[in-house]
Amino acid sequence: MIDAAATAAASIVGALDRHRVVAVVRHHDADAAREIARACIAGGLGLIEITLTTPDACALLSDLAGDAPDGVLVGAGTVLGADQVHAVVDAGARFLVSPATDPDVMAAATVTAVPFIPGAATPSEIALGARLGAPVVKVFPAGGLGLSFLRSVRAVLPQVPLLPSGGIGVADVPAWLDAGALAVAIGSELDAAHSAGGVDAVTALAATAAALAGPHPPIHRPVTHLPRPSGVPS
Repeated sequence: MIDAAATAAASIVGALDRHRVVAVVRHHDADAAREIARACIAGGLGLIEITLTTPDACALLSDLAGDAPDGVLVGAGTVLGADQVHAVVDAGARFLVSPATDPDVMAAATVTAVPFIPGAATPSEIALGARLGAPVVKVFPAGGLGLSFLRSVRAVLPQVPLLPSGGIGVADVPAWLDAGALAVAIGSELDAAHSAGGVDAVTALAATAAALAGPHPPIHRPVTHLPRPSGVPS
């Protein structure tokens, strides 16, 4: 299981390194969420995160994962409990994302060998996520923390790949990649595009995001994890 977990961790880092953008789908209507997710795929985004605050999220996950095109990974977001870990993995999630760093949730994810990306808002939380074995740490809420925060963290923790999320617009993607992000998560703007112009607007916005991320070369490097706290499973 350890080998499987290590392989999965390397796989998600590689996928983030290639695609550079994660589409975060969060909507109060399940049908709208499905339309947004499929439009993002049609627009060229290969990493789709379905948040568990979306109604019938597991059913949507299962539908998308079941017919995802080659190279597209569908994952679950806002994963806050061990029971949710097992539910979304059973539904076909290929990666898990949380706004927080919870050792119990990370331990549950480790058993499934599905990569878990914890959320952090301070250098201490980012370092903890790395020590717990996270292949990538989500910086959240990135919009409030700002580009200078990401640059400062990259300077002192260069071995930890970072995924900024929360409050980032499509036009901001290049700046966050230039600041050292492994990839960038976008979400609210997709929702707004759907409300304003439907599926076509989301597809066009997704294509713009993919194009903006494209010129930025991958920054992947081997990850050296910080020492793991005692008592945490490996």
